[in-house]
Amino acid sequence: FQAHIWTPGNEEITKNLLNSIIKEEIKEIKLDKNPILEKDLLDEKIGILDIKAEINNNTNIDIEIQIIDKNNSEKRILFYCAKLFTKSLKSGKDYNSLKKSIAILIADYELDNLKEIPKYITKWNLREETYPIHILTDSMKIYIIELKKFRKFEKTSKNAKLNSWIKFIES
Repeated sequence: FQAHIWTPGNEEITKNLLNSIIKEEIKEIKLDKNPILEKDLLDEKIGILDIKAEINNNTNIDIEIQIIDKNNSEKRILFYCAKLFTKSLKSGKDYNSLKKSIAILIADYELDNLKEIPKYITKWNLREETYPIHILTDSMKIYIIELKKFRKFEKTSKNAKLNSWIKFIES
């Protein structure tokens, strides 16, 4: 997988990939040269993102590519998404100025707790347990793409654009 093609100067490529995943209109995209999520406290964990971008001046994006299953993927992607979210609030600003955060995990394996879900891409939001149709906020979203499931569920996917990207990523 050639992650270096998603560096500043290759915004159109990244925009195309993101469009196929999040299905939102992207008018503007900025790729960040510094993929490090700095820590605020000495004992806080630092985060190093694979691809960091901002779209439409209001949404921070993290794309993570994981080849080896270290049995921490869910917590790791949630950590990165939360970190992006909290880092967007500047001192003295109102909480309404927080930018949306989207984290995308592209895993070359199946996640154990998603094995029963019969599709290769899942989208996660903050939902109410008893009334899952109700989303608390759209400020944080996580997408998980499991490459090992792709061949099983490619034919049931209606997202031809993403299917093409997955084939490219796998090659």
